[in-house]
Amino acid sequence: MRDKNGSPPVRRSETLPEALRGDPLLAFRHEMDRLFDSFFAPSRFGPTGFGGLGGFPFNPAVDLTENEKEVRLRAELPGVDEKDVEISLDGDTLTIRGEKREERTEDGERRRFVERSYGSFERSIALPFTPKDEDIKADFKDGVLTITAKKPPELSKPARRIPIQRV
Repeated sequence: MRDKNGSPPVRRSETLPEALRGDPLLAFRHEMDRLFDSFFAPSRFGPTGFGGLGGFPFNPAVDLTENEKEVRLRAELPGVDEKDVEISLDGDTLTIRGEKREERTEDGERRRFVERSYGSFERSIALPFTPKDEDIKADFKDGVLTITAKKPPELSKPARRIPIQRV
């Protein structure tokens, strides 16, 4: 089956990733993302939703993980130049802002459809503590921004068990 331009249709995976199957909230978010993606996706078969507009705002995916010693935030920023990213910390709120710039088309080149996102973005994440300046660092490699913040000593201690006394 081909569209009116002779291109085969593009299909995205409809299945839920294995990691999300045990968490109903993550599964719900995945389903909502899939629905919005399909509604706003450029259409190969004529106008549906807002398909065909292209150039939607860029919204990076973010993971926040922690262990006994630190909190780590990873943000996917494919196609974003390191110089176009700014990181700030206000108390316990970590903010990432930047811009994914749209590539220029060459003379005579026309676009059939646009699926990639461009534009300015900003994400603010509340950390479970306020890190000291010397305890936070950021690395940018292969399109992934990684921010690591060491936990303060009082939060780095493992949980201890409290016995229940009989009365």
